Amino acid sequence: MSKTLILVVLAIAMCNFSNAQNPLLDKKNYRSAQIKVMKVEYFQTAEYLQNEKGLYINDFQILDIYTLDKKEKRKLKKNLSKKDIFLESTNRPCPFIANYAIEIKSKNVILELILTGKQCPKMMVKNVYTEEVLYYDLVGDCQIFELFDDYFK
Repeated sequence: MSKTLILVVLAIAMCNFSNAQNPLLDKKNYRSAQIKVMKVEYFQTAEYLQNEKGLYINDFQILDIYTLDKKEKRKLKKNLSKKDIFLESTNRPCPFIANYAIEIKSKNVILELILTGKQCPKMMVKNVYTEEVLYYDLVGDCQIFELFDDYFK
C-alpha cells in the first residue's frame, strides 16, 4: 500500500511542474533567437516509420513551415513568455493531439514546443540539450492560437 502511495505522489509531482522551471519564461532564451513555426501531424511517428525525405520535430511530421517577419516574432515571443498563459497544473483529461510546433534556437538553448489545438490547449516543451520534456496546460483564451490561425490560413 505504501509503495503505491509513493508512486502516485511521484507521478503527480512529475506532472505538476512549476512555472519557475518553465524555460519559456526565461527572457535570455529569446535573445537573438531563430524561431520557426510549423504545422505538424496530430501524432508522433515512430522512428522506424519515418519517411527519409520527411521533416520531423520531436517525431511529429512537419506539414508546413511559416516564416515569421520581425513583428510576428516579437508578438509570438511576447505571448510565449507570459506567465499567465500557463495553468498551475496539468490536469486536463483530453488527449494530447498536436497541431503546431515552434522551434526556438538561441546561444543558450534549443527548445522544441509542440502545441495542441485551442479546444484543449496544451504544450509540450523539450530542451534539446538536456532532453528534458515538460508538459503544460494553457489557458483557454491563449492568444498564441489566434496567431497560428493567422499563419496557417
